[in-house]
Amino acid sequence: MRGRAASSLVNSRFAIPVPRHCSGAALGDNDPMKITEIVSSESVVRVDGHRSIAFRTDPPLPEEVWKKFCETGHHGNLWEKCGDLLVWVGPNHLTDTIVNETEQRLTLMENELQNQQNRATDMKQKYLDQISKQTGRPVA
Repeated sequence: MRGRAASSLVNSRFAIPVPRHCSGAALGDNDPMKITEIVSSESVVRVDGHRSIAFRTDPPLPEEVWKKFCETGHHGNLWEKCGDLLVWVGPNHLTDTIVNETEQRLTLMENELQNQQNRATDMKQKYLDQISKQTGRPVA
């Protein structure tokens, strides 16, 4: 597993948590989010019909990607996050199509966060370059 860790990159006003692999890569260079395996020890199947199936993702699911996934309404009442795991709590008919669509949506959320970070970095650099030109002082 690649094991991509999250880090906090800072723009001029506040910290924006972004997965570390996104910090310097161009959009499209990132590998897509993958749902790789079922984690038996964290999955629950009871006789009363309750089921929650835990999946490992590669990279581990960053909190900021999960929040964006939830904000856009993609998870409905079907998915939960438990630590780094993605947990299916929907009906019994989970299919490969649903898992593949979820991977695509998580990747989209990750890319949107990358775009936001790129815009913030570009805006900051342009402003610092402008002030540097105006003051005759280099940007360090």
